[in-house]
Amino acid sequence: MTGDELKQLREDLGLAVGRRLSLDDMAKLCGLASANGADTIRKWEDGDGPSGPVTALLSLLRYATITGGELVPDESIALCAEIVRQAGADHETTAVAVLKAAMMCEVVIRLRD
Repeated sequence: MTGDELKQLREDLGLAVGRRLSLDDMAKLCGLASANGADTIRKWEDGDGPSGPVTALLSLLRYATITGGELVPDESIALCAEIVRQAGADHETTAVAVLKAAMMCEVVIRLRD
C-alpha cells in the first residue's frame, strides 16, 4: 500500500462511516500508540505507506468501502458465502454484504473512545 493509497483509504473509510477520519482516527484503526500515531500516519501518507501487519489490517478494513461494482478476492467471497450458507442463505451478493458489514463494524469499534 502506497502513501497515496493510504490517503484514499482514509477518505473512503470516512465516507463509509459518515464522517471525515482524522489522522488520529486512522492511527486508532491501525492500532498505533496515541502519542505519535497521527505523526506516523502523516509520514506514511506523505511517503511510501505502511508495511507489514498494518498493511494487512488496512487491506481487510478496505472491505468496509466496497461498492457493488468492485471486485472482491475469490477467497473472501468463498469464505463469506460459506458463512452465509451456514446461516441459511445462499447468495454471493449477500456474502459480499456480510464482509462489508463485518469490516464496517470493525472500523466503528476501533474508532470508539
